Amino acid sequence: MRATLEGLSAFFGRRSGTGIVFAIVAYQQSLTPSLLPRTWLAQGVISGLGVVVLYLLGAGLGRLAAAVFDGPRLERIRRWRVVIGWAGVVALPLLLLLSVPGRQEEWRALGYDVTDRFLYLGVVVVVIAVLVVCGLVIAGLRWIYHRIFRGVSRIVPLSIAATVSVLVTILVTVLAVNEFAYTRFMDGINEARSGADIEVGEEEPADPRASDVVDWASLGREGRRFITRAPSTGELERFAGREPMEPVRVFVGRASDPGFDGRAALAVEELERSGGFERSVLLVVTPTGTGWVNEQIVQPVEYFHAGDTATVAVQYSHLPSPVAYVSEQHAAVDSATALIDAVTARLEQVPEDERPLLLVAGESLGAYGGTGAFENLDELVRRVDGSLWVGTPPMSNLRREAERRRDPGSLQIRPRIERLPQLVVGGRESEFEGTVATHAFLQFADDPIVWWDARLLWRRPDWLSEPLDSRVMPGISWRPVTTFLQLTADQVVGTEFGEGWGHRYGTMPLMTWYETLDPAGWDATRLAALRAHLDEIADSFHGPVE
Repeated sequence: MRATLEGLSAFFGRRSGTGIVFAIVAYQQSLTPSLLPRTWLAQGVISGLGVVVLYLLGAGLGRLAAAVFDGPRLERIRRWRVVIGWAGVVALPLLLLLSVPGRQEEWRALGYDVTDRFLYLGVVVVVIAVLVVCGLVIAGLRWIYHRIFRGVSRIVPLSIAATVSVLVTILVTVLAVNEFAYTRFMDGINEARSGADIEVGEEEPADPRASDVVDWASLGREGRRFITRAPSTGELERFAGREPMEPVRVFVGRASDPGFDGRAALAVEELERSGGFERSVLLVVTPTGTGWVNEQIVQPVEYFHAGDTATVAVQYSHLPSPVAYVSEQHAAVDSATALIDAVTARLEQVPEDERPLLLVAGESLGAYGGTGAFENLDELVRRVDGSLWVGTPPMSNLRREAERRRDPGSLQIRPRIERLPQLVVGGRESEFEGTVATHAFLQFADDPIVWWDARLLWRRPDWLSEPLDSRVMPGISWRPVTTFLQLTADQVVGTEFGEGWGHRYGTMPLMTWYETLDPAGWDATRLAALRAHLDEIADSFHGPVE
């Protein structure tokens, strides 16, 4: 019993041969293909984190075995730790060299010179750096544990001291990270971005877009950009088959009101003031974390209807989407729910034959928030006339429902529901053509934001058991923990590729809207011209990190 307790008290301090073996396996697995090609820096980070996580898992299992089966045989096995340790040191560069063919294929796709030996050296250096940083963190936790154990063991039995020390170490760590690191960091960055966001960087436009309902400065940087980027009547006239109108755009910034319902009420009031409910189409967009709205989602609707449209968006965060995803997921859903409920309640007061076509849309975290406003797919189809969800994360309730309800034989990346023909899911133009769908999920097979899921840690997803899409890096397969870490790293580089790859959807929303809206008077020639126009000015659409 005493040996078991001493083994527990030394948990953080003893090198583990089992852990080293697990780490070597993790390193080798991390060098296998993922969804997207990885830079040498990304490869080093994912390999280093994989080594740390699997080492700790192996060490834990080794300590558990030592506690249960301790004896002379296990002691002889422990003497091999030095040999196993040196094997790990040798394995680091050797396994990288063995993975060269796969690395070359990926690095060619990134435009690297695959003969540059510094690429391979860089991976090893980054792995070592990650190990050092994680080692320092673990050393700090070990120090905390032993300080607590030495103090507590003087007044209580060892069994209680060991348990209390572990629990207190975990508690102190969680509280410290949450209170002094996470909470203060989030508050600080939100406050900093909030101040920068409401600082007026452009002059208020001297035209009807200026409002006495929503203060210009309170729109924030992304709101001001959204309001002023609508296509002009001159631009619309190039493609319209009739006299164009100036599109109505409404945006309510987070600084305009502290509550979701308050901001939604301001949005409805501004739509009233600007005549938004009198247009033929009303589009409700849920923005990404910073308040950014993708013009590639909004402008196609405006061009298809010659500007006879109104688009409304409400900001729920100042944070980039990757940060807001962690801290403010609920805000995206609550904001979208409040806005859609307020808009639909106002539309119920309009005679049915005079109501505009009601559309909803969102991208990335905005798609998660927008879909969260509906309990299920049937409610979505019943309440709104059309929708477009671009790069929707897997935690979306509607996306999970589509995958769960899909017809036998249909793929997870392209679920089909025969009893719900209004819905189509796909990533290529051909998958939307010829359908009667009015609601669409646009998702690329190589978009890591779409396919990242915590369950990858322990479960093979259906899409990795199905025939791989040609967009995906060949050779990818599911491996516990490693695949999760690989897709986590892929998210960092998911927007670093050209349009049409990863999380860069380019003009695909235009093509998807075309198939679902079936706009009158539009043919392939006009559509191609508009696509070329939106592609030409696409660089001006991109703001800061979403």
